[in-house]
Amino acid sequence: NALRRFFSRRGWLVEEAADGELALQRLLGGDDPVPYDAIISDIRMPRLTGEQLHDALQQSRPHLLPRCVFSTGDVTAPEAADFLQRTHCRVLEKPFELAQLSAIVDALPPRGDA
Repeated sequence: NALRRFFSRRGWLVEEAADGELALQRLLGGDDPVPYDAIISDIRMPRLTGEQLHDALQQSRPHLLPRCVFSTGDVTAPEAADFLQRTHCRVLEKPFELAQLSAIVDALPPRGDA
């Protein structure tokens, strides 16, 4: 809810997914997927992890990866550390301040540049 309010106040349309599988379905969305300015994903999600989401996007929609931000509460956990080292993705370590989120999102490339 906090993230929805944060982005809504910025004038963004916000779409949520209850799990990683639903998120991937929305991101793949057929031949003309809905364009996303930012994709905020937890590394640990039900049904499909953030790592699996990343890897599926890398295969099908690599142009979306520069706009992905992965969140985790434990960057030192072996699976999270391996994933972040392998992919060099932007990471937002929990707990985080909205100012940190804002700085990361503001630094994402515009849709046309990704």
